[in-house]
Amino acid sequence: MTHRALTLLALAALLACGDDDADPIDAGGDTGSTVCVDDGACDDGLFCNGAETCAPDAAGADARGCMPGDAPCAMSACDEAADRCDDCGITADVDGDGFDAIACGGEDCDDDDPDRFPGNPERCDDVDQDCDPNTLGFLDADRDGSVSASCCNGERCGGDCDDDDVARRIGQLELCDEVDNDCDGSVDEDTATASWYEDRDGDGFGVATASLASCVPPAGYSLLGTDCDDGDTSISPVGVERCDEVDQDCDGSVDEGVCATCTPRAEDCDGVDDDCDDVIDEGDVCATGCVPAAERCNGRDDDCDDAVDEGVECAISPETIVDVSAGLKHTCAIDGMGRVFCWGANASGQVSPPAGADVLVPRLVSGLEGVFVEVAAGGFSTCARRVDGRVFCWGENEHGEIGAGADPETMPQLPPTQVVGITNAVQLAGGYWNHCARLADGSVRCWGQNESGELGQGTDGDLSSTPLQVMRLGERVTDLSFFIGAGCAVRDGNALCWGYNVEGMVGNGTTNNQLVPSTLVELEGPRVSAVGVGGADDGGAIRYYGTSCAIADGTVWCWGSERDGAAGSGTAPTTEPILRPQDTGFAAVEIEVGGRHACARTAAGRVHCWGRDTNGQTGCLPFRNAPGAPVPLAPEGEPLEDVTLVAAGGFHTCVRLGTTELRCFGWNDAGQRGDGGPTDGLGSEECRPVRVELIP
Repeated sequence: MTHRALTLLALAALLACGDDDADPIDAGGDTGSTVCVDDGACDDGLFCNGAETCAPDAAGADARGCMPGDAPCAMSACDEAADRCDDCGITADVDGDGFDAIACGGEDCDDDDPDRFPGNPERCDDVDQDCDPNTLGFLDADRDGSVSASCCNGERCGGDCDDDDVARRIGQLELCDEVDNDCDGSVDEDTATASWYEDRDGDGFGVATASLASCVPPAGYSLLGTDCDDGDTSISPVGVERCDEVDQDCDGSVDEGVCATCTPRAEDCDGVDDDCDDVIDEGDVCATGCVPAAERCNGRDDDCDDAVDEGVECAISPETIVDVSAGLKHTCAIDGMGRVFCWGANASGQVSPPAGADVLVPRLVSGLEGVFVEVAAGGFSTCARRVDGRVFCWGENEHGEIGAGADPETMPQLPPTQVVGITNAVQLAGGYWNHCARLADGSVRCWGQNESGELGQGTDGDLSSTPLQVMRLGERVTDLSFFIGAGCAVRDGNALCWGYNVEGMVGNGTTNNQLVPSTLVELEGPRVSAVGVGGADDGGAIRYYGTSCAIADGTVWCWGSERDGAAGSGTAPTTEPILRPQDTGFAAVEIEVGGRHACARTAAGRVHCWGRDTNGQTGCLPFRNAPGAPVPLAPEGEPLEDVTLVAAGGFHTCVRLGTTELRCFGWNDAGQRGDGGPTDGLGSEECRPVRVELIP
């Protein structure tokens, strides 16, 4: 099928030829027709009857060997002149992988699968990832030069019927060994003599200089004479290259891709081998025990000159509240010295190790070293980002949410531990049993549970204790949020969501779990600047429920669960974004979604909240559990001013006033408010923001 428009004159002439009911490519009884050699020979130039293919041996092929194509538009009308189906203006790229469907004049061979499009790397499976039936994924475990038969692409598969045996592949001589060597289904037919190469080290590869001819496989020999050191089992074509000036993989190159370069300089006390002699901080460079660094405003002697914060402008004081995050039943904050404090529920060690009783006032997290700039409190674990871009997590690890590669079965809880593979994070997002990070290159990594596609890998089921890059987001993400089984991101001014979707919190018009990010059509931009995801677990039939929101041109849109008015529809859950009613002049710059409530901060420094307020988490609203317009937070009758940050937890909320004052309100059953107040009965609910002090 050729994607080109036909003139009406040419189309009329073509339709006027032959019988009206004849197949356009049918050669009838003309046995003298030339047999096709490729699909182009069968192309009739028409779009609406599908793409013809050259398959001379297929049942149903005409005299030229051509097979008719399938109509691309299925039940939709087909526009021959435009080479497209008539609804393509709206849904040309349904799966959002960047390629329009073939039915819409594009090249996407499966527009329902975001993992199938032209140019996508082909994998060793039975799926055509790159929309090219002539390519295969590559797997050659035995290194005999033949692709494994498990690598298929439609009807074509690799030619190695046993990828663990070098003596079995298509094209291999049949040997006298009672094995089907040439993979044709027959054993020892037309046997022949083959060249065998001595394999002294028994690694499966011999040397080309020592061979013999035999039909019977001789002991101690191999059909492959490609070993470059037959006295060392670690050296062969399947060897693993190491940084030791030895060619382990026999490819003619030494230490390729495994040796980090080192430029010698004077040794300094910095934990680095500066002079490239494989010894770190040797000599007396660390005699004082101080590692020199650039002086920062953090209350420390960074440059080891016995002076603190000299020569720098201290815009950030030790009393500054750098960041705040509210989790399910615990809260965390960072002060101006880069120290992390947490309080609230600590049964899994999510506040600070060791796990134990609730913590009613802020506690300095033990086991963290360095200056931290961001914290993300999740359900039962917490992560913090250090100024150098590295991430450390602690608390529950039953689903791999610490991200340290540790086995969840043997290490269900962990103290602060560095997340593997992440050294350049710029934003964190905490979930119930997951965490995610946005990296400096604009990509997103997630780790932990994957029951509902939380990891964005196109699959569900297996958890991951190491970070995985979320598919389809690419490297242009500018904001990120994650909570109970679902995540949302902003890319190029558009919102994309994925994961748990029973009540529509992914926002793509369905209630099916989304295994890869899906674009929210109603918010196509570019105009989305921020996203927020929240939710809770009520133990009921649905159990998990959640709401998501986004800021688009200063307005707030929400979707998902409508319990207590969180989404704003006023009735049932909504599977697509709806505009929240809001006051004239309202311009949101930050959005936070909690368990059943949400809050937005405006550019003027006010906070507007809506949803559930039975625990005081929305700040003494004049109504409770209603989907009305967001109401300014005004606990004393006057709107709270100069709010510079807001954090919404399970059933509590915190705000930062200016740069140094932290206040929290709402439920306090585990001490998550941080004021040391009551944790049971009605007295534990406080809708007036109480002050929280970060004291080590």
